[in-house]
Amino acid sequence: MSPANNSNFTRGAQLWAHNMRMAVQGAKNICFFGLAVMLILLAVRIYQYLTFEAVYYFVVKCYVELKLSIGSFFYSKSLIGVDYYSLGKGIFVHKGAEEFIYQFWHVTKYGAVINKFLIWLINKALFEVTIAFALGCIGALILFACRGRDILGTIKLRGSDLTTVPELRKILQKARQASKIRISGLPIVKNSETQHMLLTGTTGAGKTNMLNELLPQIRLRKNRAIVFDVTGEFVDRFYNPETDVILNPLQEGSVNWLPWNDCHTDEEYNSLAAAFVDGEGIKSDRYWEDAARSVLSQALKKEESTRSIESMLQIINRADLTQVGTFLR
Repeated sequence: MSPANNSNFTRGAQLWAHNMRMAVQGAKNICFFGLAVMLILLAVRIYQYLTFEAVYYFVVKCYVELKLSIGSFFYSKSLIGVDYYSLGKGIFVHKGAEEFIYQFWHVTKYGAVINKFLIWLINKALFEVTIAFALGCIGALILFACRGRDILGTIKLRGSDLTTVPELRKILQKARQASKIRISGLPIVKNSETQHMLLTGTTGAGKTNMLNELLPQIRLRKNRAIVFDVTGEFVDRFYNPETDVILNPLQEGSVNWLPWNDCHTDEEYNSLAAAFVDGEGIKSDRYWEDAARSVLSQALKKEESTRSIESMLQIINRADLTQVGTFLR
């Protein structure tokens, strides 16, 4: 046998012997639990059937029977008596042995109590203690198996977990990190309501339905939202003229907005002009992009006193070059 094979054999034999010792120890522990349950059942049954007085007088009765069996070789049974402590009278009493036995079984209540317990012991005790022992062993087996699985377990070092919606909901609620905003019943992380969220998917994936679920919750919390509604679907469904504002010059009911409401410095006029002229349609020369922004910015500043959109559009859209030059001179 090669050294490697010998090492494998030794290791395997030791592991087998160790597993057998562990299995025997486990079986002993299971039997111990079964015996414990069995003893508990016996204790319960003794408590149900017997009393201290009945047990005491039964022990005295056994002593009297032993005294009769031995004394009958030397004396007549009618001459044999017994002295015992009477629990009811609180004194020692002398009574004939045969009379005591007769009164115990046929006169006092203690004989009936002992008879009832003996009937259970003969007819049902074996079956009940067997069932109790089996249930104790099964319970111990399940307990040990679960305990072993929990101890073995796994340790997560890093990375994400794939979990279900109910499990994630419980995790957030237990950590007190569940927001009142919910998406399909799942709360988002608390205090993340104003952070950026990316919602992507193909046509029919449910993006609009999610927004339809989200907007009523925002309204219920009395928060503000800016909705860029290209199709007008959200306006038709959620618009409330008493609380909401529409910014659309082509739609009836829109509020009047003027550039001069938000622009007061040269930098603000230049930023607004840059937003209107993005340069995407001008590929030949950047000069034309900068020139268009400059014209719009200067036109806005020139009309600051009149605040007239019509006048400004007349100059930059319809006037000839001479008029434009005079206006911007």
